Amino acid sequence: MRRWIVLLLLMISRVQGHPGLKPDDGLGFSAEWLYMQLSASQPEYVINSSAGSATVIVGDRIATSQNWHSGYRATGVYSIQDGLGEIFARWTAFPRMEEKDSESGTGLFGVLNHPAGNVNQQSGTATIRDEYELQCIDLLLKQKVIRRPCYSLSLNGGVQYVHLDFDENIFYPHSSNSYKIEYRSKIKGVGPEIGADYLYGFSKCFTFVGSLYGGGLLSLMNKSFEQVTTAGSLTAQVENDKYWTFVASMDLRMGFRYSLPIRMKQYGWRLNCWHLDIEAGYEILSFFNAMERIYFVGNNSSGSSFNERRTLTMQGPYLHLGASF
Repeated sequence: MRRWIVLLLLMISRVQGHPGLKPDDGLGFSAEWLYMQLSASQPEYVINSSAGSATVIVGDRIATSQNWHSGYRATGVYSIQDGLGEIFARWTAFPRMEEKDSESGTGLFGVLNHPAGNVNQQSGTATIRDEYELQCIDLLLKQKVIRRPCYSLSLNGGVQYVHLDFDENIFYPHSSNSYKIEYRSKIKGVGPEIGADYLYGFSKCFTFVGSLYGGGLLSLMNKSFEQVTTAGSLTAQVENDKYWTFVASMDLRMGFRYSLPIRMKQYGWRLNCWHLDIEAGYEILSFFNAMERIYFVGNNSSGSSFNERRTLTMQGPYLHLGASF
């Protein structure tokens, strides 16, 4: 069995070179369109207990919607050391993402309201609207540790910056005065990032690409809570002092790339050769405990509260268009 494995590895190492794996110094630029579904932990905002009573809750905890959102990415790469290393810079942005939902019933119980403004077995329609904004910057140095004519493995290290804003607005109906609630959470974080890239060429044009990155962000977090009645009476308005916390990030992607070399000298250009890349695949982005709510827990002591931590995950397809020379 060992003999067959050795023969297989020798056969792989003798495959002819493919575009994108050629050892060469040069520049590369790319643009990407990302289309991802957003998922945030703790998405429930109301209980519909139409079959219960004021003291017995029987029903479903209703969550906000999960929609698909467009994002954008720009990347610049400079190859060094005869193609063994790369200086890699990437900017990712989801400028505005909105999730909203509504639930009607005759036995609505609030989940996220301050206990002093109770929402128990109310009739009407509860609504929620969440808004997110995300920007990431990655600066990495990539070093190929394995390079063969048809496959390569790179290890990466550098820094990552993340800016995440979250704004949540909730409406709860009430027989006397309905309630409007607003949560806000914001982080700005920077920290080390490591990762790995793997490429395997199936032919002279088609390549499988896969990458996994992980980061640790030292983040400055700020959040607030406000609840008022529709008549304008204030129930609670609190804001946490800004403080530093740790947020972990993860980025996993897999796809297939089609590379097309173009000889530019035949068109009278001084550059010898360009590579045009078209890539499509699937990507998962996660930011663990990157958002928080101020959650009030009891009416006996109106100030009893804690920070409810939330994880933001986004997953979906991407389309990449790049050029290198």
